[in-house]
Amino acid sequence: MAHYQQRKGGKGHGDNLEEPLVSVEALEQIMNELWASDDNKCYHGQDFEVCLQGRASTRTERDASRHSLFNFFDKDKIFSMETYSAFKDLLNNYTLECGEAEKVTPEEVKENRQFIEAVMKTDVMQKARAWLISKDVLPDHYFTPDSVLEEKGIALDFNFMKMLYKLWFSLYRRTRGDRDLDSSSFEHVFVGEAKQGKIVGLHNWLQFYLEEQAGRIDYHGYFGFKTDCSDESFRLLTLQFEMVGDEDEDEDVGGIKKMSSIFLGTSPEFELAAYTILYLTKMFGKHEIKIGEYEVMTECFPFGNFGIGTAYIGCR
Repeated sequence: MAHYQQRKGGKGHGDNLEEPLVSVEALEQIMNELWASDDNKCYHGQDFEVCLQGRASTRTERDASRHSLFNFFDKDKIFSMETYSAFKDLLNNYTLECGEAEKVTPEEVKENRQFIEAVMKTDVMQKARAWLISKDVLPDHYFTPDSVLEEKGIALDFNFMKMLYKLWFSLYRRTRGDRDLDSSSFEHVFVGEAKQGKIVGLHNWLQFYLEEQAGRIDYHGYFGFKTDCSDESFRLLTLQFEMVGDEDEDEDVGGIKKMSSIFLGTSPEFELAAYTILYLTKMFGKHEIKIGEYEVMTECFPFGNFGIGTAYIGCR
């Protein structure tokens, strides 16, 4: 069975990585199973619409788009779904600036747990759990019979949910030389952070929409490689944007993200399951796979002994 020591030393990500526990072919297979099982997908032209406008470039921070990225978003429908609603509740629980201690309230702990339980009930996360068991990725003690409650055909595995909570919501120190616990896997991947005048993380379309609506994100434009297939329109977008803090934060907090990749329309459970699998199978660095009709690149790096430094799936 695998253990959880992801690195041979050091706190950051990008060097001295352990060998993957599965093949690229196995990774591609499970990603496609999750993709096909994502019944809570949203669809461009039906649930939301984006306006791409001007092209962005890594050579400049010029705003090439006059309007917002999203010009239609059916928030009543989208946020009526349980996992979407639970996910939305988490997004305002963090401070933007790296180096500032995150304080987790009892109410936020409750919201975190409600989100984990909501995604655990989905077919996507059930398939992810079953696959991880089949690949001997997790230690034996995560699957003792008394840890699993079968409810209407759904395995509520409490040890697995505890692992998800620890992986995604445990705080760690992202800022070198700082004593404060200022970050977490969830905050970086899904919410985004400001570090030394730049935005890092933020690989989620729902967070992008909400921050854009709040006036804290200014969409600059897109890069030339987007997925565009006849069945579902495009599902991945590489873009540039500027992000600032809210009214309670210093007006100088924020910055530019010159290039970022986000899915469009995927459910919170799909993204959480996909990135959890990348991490637990130690598929670190970049790997080229095909999901449905889409040629994509997975990227994941660990942080410390049990945390995600970054994880996303982008165009290639």
